[in-house]
Amino acid sequence: MPIVFEEVSADIRPERPEGSDAPTRAEPTPPSPLLQAHAQAQQWEHIDERRQRLADD
Repeated sequence: MPIVFEEVSADIRPERPEGSDAPTRAEPTPPSPLLQAHAQAQQWEHIDERRQRLADD
C-alpha cells in the first residue's frame, strides 16, 4: 500500500480576532526592561574582557 502525504498549510498560527490586542505567535511580546538591561550588561562585560585581553598583549 503506497504512503500518501497530505498537503497541509505551514502557517498554523491562530488569526488574531478583530479588535483584540492579544499577541499571536506572529507577534512575540517584547522582552522586559529587566531582561534588556541584563543582556546589555553582558555585552559590556564581554567588551571589557576583550579590552583587557588586548591591553595585556
